[in-house]
Amino acid sequence: MSKSAALPLTFNLPPQLHSLISGPFYSVAEWQAISKTLKKKAGLYTFWWVGDPAVLRGDQLVKFVGPAGENGGTHESCFTIRPENLLLQTEHTCLYVGKSTNLQARIRQHLLWRGNSDVFLAKKQADGSVRRTSLYDKPVSIIYKKNTSCQFRAGMEYLFRQESVEDPETVRRMIRDHVRISYLPISDGAERTDAFKRRFYWEDLLIGVLQPWFNLDGER
Repeated sequence: MSKSAALPLTFNLPPQLHSLISGPFYSVAEWQAISKTLKKKAGLYTFWWVGDPAVLRGDQLVKFVGPAGENGGTHESCFTIRPENLLLQTEHTCLYVGKSTNLQARIRQHLLWRGNSDVFLAKKQADGSVRRTSLYDKPVSIIYKKNTSCQFRAGMEYLFRQESVEDPETVRRMIRDHVRISYLPISDGAERTDAFKRRFYWEDLLIGVLQPWFNLDGER
């Protein structure tokens, strides 16, 4: 477990949210050790890149495709946020922000820690063939994922798709060594409660302020 030095905030956040930004941050191993205590606990969670920022400056160009496909909601862009567009200065790069009524289960879905190293790097085509994102002829591709519950893992596999060709364990190693998790339980146990509204609106607030990379998706 690590904790960041306090940083000056350029945006006034609810005090409860500061722990998500300043830590403590947990490695995957540390998270697995404490996650059982958060079974069916509701709240917010964040994934952070705490390694060398230069490692993330590779091939970031992504095609974000909405439900309408090429007919609308499709954009090409990079993940990096320009300094002039930052609303909040943080020590580390935020990769994903989410909310859940079961922090243990949802974070496990994002990590997809068991099984093969490459979960989404291969895509089965309509004709039955399998095509890897790393072998695309185009300089830009889409992020493959089943749904948003595994969006963090899908984003990591996309970022390191070229490196994974040489070493299939790249993504797992990067997550293990350079990604940290923070969380904030938000519930009050009452049948009539405002806790779900705090989770809902505070997630949106954090996404807007932190601009996490893997929350980007195609528009409807």
